[in-house]
Amino acid sequence: MSETRMSVLLVPAMEANRSAASSSRTGAIPLLAPVPVGVPPAFAHGLGQSYDLPLPLWLYLFGAGATVLVSFVPISLFGRHYGDRQPLRYARFDLLRIRPLRAVLTARAFLIALRVVSVALFQLVILSGLLGWQAPTHNFAPPFVWIVWWVGLSFFTAFVGNVWPLLNPWKILFEWTEGLAGLLTAGGALGPHKPSG
Repeated sequence: MSETRMSVLLVPAMEANRSAASSSRTGAIPLLAPVPVGVPPAFAHGLGQSYDLPLPLWLYLFGAGATVLVSFVPISLFGRHYGDRQPLRYARFDLLRIRPLRAVLTARAFLIALRVVSVALFQLVILSGLLGWQAPTHNFAPPFVWIVWWVGLSFFTAFVGNVWPLLNPWKILFEWTEGLAGLLTAGGALGPHKPSG
């Protein structure tokens, strides 16, 4: 049906309801006043674009279900069950038992460099999000947060260990600020651990 024919059919019905809706419409006008006009859309997830799957939906769903099913195989093979009362435990390997690796991972220079890189990446993400190109495909922040941090750090934590307490930039910045405050106030410290009085 063409738009002109549809509008001809709808106009009489709209005019009949106009008198009944006029009172509710005048009440709705103040509600529409704060709606911003000409504001670009804000994308909340991923890279802000929709795309079609490069394969049929049934194959995608089958692959997703098979992935979940296969992910339980290592748990059942490598998990150790110690009696009926003990929970299932995973096989563990201490990386610090390897002497050269322990020497590198526990070196003070390595830990300081790791913390500096963590804070620098954190600042780069913040600055590129605020000041960088606002197209998500051309900005450093969305791919880094969604791919490297969310996915990469999760896999690293699952397979190697939880390094977040070591890499947490908020904690590092707090510790640096607390150390600076201690130097400036002759032993004073920030935080709730110091009683006032």
